[in-house]
Amino acid sequence: MGVANHTRVAEFIFLGFLGPPSLQLTLFVTFLTVYLLSLLGNTLIIFIVLMDSTLQTPMYVFLSNLSFLEIWYTTATVPKLLATCLSKVVTISVAGCVTQYYFFFSLGATECILLAVMAYDRYVAICSPLRYSVLMSLQVCRRFSAGSWVGGFAAPLLPTILISHLNFCGPQKINHFFCDSDPIFKLSCSDTFLVEALGYTCSSVVILSSFLLTISSYGNIVATVVRLSSRQARRKTFSTCASHLTVVTIYYGTIIFAYVRPPAKYNFTIGKVISVFYCVITPLVNPLIYTLRNKDVKKAFRKFLARKTFFSNAEGVMLTYLTPLLRPGLPPAARTAWLDRRRRRGTPMEAGNGTLPHDFVLLGFPGPWALQLSLFLLFLVMYVLTIGGNVAILLLVTTSPPLHTPMYFFLANLSFLEIWYTTAAVPKALAVLLGRSRSISFTGCLLQMYLVFSLGCTEYFLLAAMAYDRYLAICYPLHYGAIMSSLLSVQLALGSWACGFLAITVPTALIRRLSFCGPSGINHFFCDIAPWVALACSSTRAVELVSFGIAFVVILSSCVTTLVSYVRIIVTVLRIPSASGRSRAFSTCSSHLTVVLIWYGSTIFLHVRTSIRDALDLSKAIHVLNTVVTPVLNPFIYTLRNKEVRESLLRRRKGP
Repeated sequence: MGVANHTRVAEFIFLGFLGPPSLQLTLFVTFLTVYLLSLLGNTLIIFIVLMDSTLQTPMYVFLSNLSFLEIWYTTATVPKLLATCLSKVVTISVAGCVTQYYFFFSLGATECILLAVMAYDRYVAICSPLRYSVLMSLQVCRRFSAGSWVGGFAAPLLPTILISHLNFCGPQKINHFFCDSDPIFKLSCSDTFLVEALGYTCSSVVILSSFLLTISSYGNIVATVVRLSSRQARRKTFSTCASHLTVVTIYYGTIIFAYVRPPAKYNFTIGKVISVFYCVITPLVNPLIYTLRNKDVKKAFRKFLARKTFFSNAEGVMLTYLTPLLRPGLPPAARTAWLDRRRRRGTPMEAGNGTLPHDFVLLGFPGPWALQLSLFLLFLVMYVLTIGGNVAILLLVTTSPPLHTPMYFFLANLSFLEIWYTTAAVPKALAVLLGRSRSISFTGCLLQMYLVFSLGCTEYFLLAAMAYDRYLAICYPLHYGAIMSSLLSVQLALGSWACGFLAITVPTALIRRLSFCGPSGINHFFCDIAPWVALACSSTRAVELVSFGIAFVVILSSCVTTLVSYVRIIVTVLRIPSASGRSRAFSTCSSHLTVVLIWYGSTIFLHVRTSIRDALDLSKAIHVLNTVVTPVLNPFIYTLRNKEVRESLLRRRKGP
């Protein structure tokens, strides 16, 4: 096709899902969560199939191929979808668009063929069980797998070549979140009849042929199962293909509706919604179906969880680098010998006059396997959202000039702190919930306790500094720039970090000298002071008094500073004559006040009490609110309730 009379478009613009910023943010969080869970679930299935020898059968070889495919299938489209939710202008070059088209349809065709092959595998296993090992040997299985990939990547090759020769001379906007066939054809100024007809033919042949093979296989399976005399035998036989049949129904139901139809019948809005199902949701549903409905995979997953060595490397690395700090009096040779004894789990090590166990065991949340898995997924989603939300705030504050003020400098510090605060506790909690690494060394426990409580104390001081900043901004607006200078902002932030990390040094030193000679089970999901000290067989009165004193001083001092600041703010705001003026003044600190109420409400209950042994189970539940829930709420509160942050986010979506 000639291009002499046309000005070719260099790039396209994805429109995605149009709507207000609140809808875009909701879609972004939803799609990101589903995408990460999809990657996790499919990677987990691949890992289980590779690690468990009982799953080295054709059925699970095909399943691991399907999971590997789903990872790349969703990755071909979802990152651009996420970008359209965050930025109003998301572009892709014409070559990039053609490449995305090819990989998306190649992987889709491969999935159709793989599902048909998996149906044939179940047909041979059920209808010809005595000949199954011959007809479906591992060599034949590998050939089928390779053939599926080759056939899938060959099917859209000719339509892709024809699309690459089309002329695009405007408009540039693709009414979709990826380069689907129909939106591309609508933008071309060339004759698209041939490529549309060829694309429709290829998709129809691939989808319908694989679908008919699947239907034929299941028709024979049903006929064979019905002939079985025992109800139990029929149920057991059909259970081997129930998971696959569920996946087939979901996948074919959406793609037949989307692609097996005349091109003129395409509706862009419905097309985008249907695409979400097979691009985003189906890749997540597949691993859930195969783990929850498949007995062999569930059994292999339980065996995987029962192993105890997977998460042990991190602790070994930590010990290697922290030994010089924690045992400073030992010469290098003795230090090496001590570290070797720790790794071999040898005789008890001594500290002070007490005997320390080599490992403590974090009990986490005792309960059935289903509860552990549910909590693991909940904690994982919260943790990922916390990291993503706080990193987004850091990027937004550092890259938006209107946010280069003391208020947002403190907010960036708070977001940076939240990332490490939740990271100090949640990864170990996830390992405990999986049953992979419940044990933790005395050194590791001491370090985790120190980091969690140091970061917690720093948060108190930062929230107090932020309250003082709002007090100056509202009560002394004319002098605010002179009083809250950049130098004072930095000094307040550094002072918060220094005081937070210094406050916990004395309790840490006292705990290090305790003797532990009894049970080693810590009734928590991280090394909290209360359940840990409860295991000591020496007197803990000094630790309890010092911990209570420090908690009382840190919380009371920061709380009083915050409270006095807000009392002065409220008095000043009430003196403003107009209602709009009062609303505008108070809106500048509403986000901070919300965070303060959530944080202080839970931590005062946890730490301001005379005995740290009281109500351990209740403390564990409250700590979930502190270490898991609160860090994920902060970025949402500061983006949804803060006008300036919302405006900066909106400006970034609109682009330059």
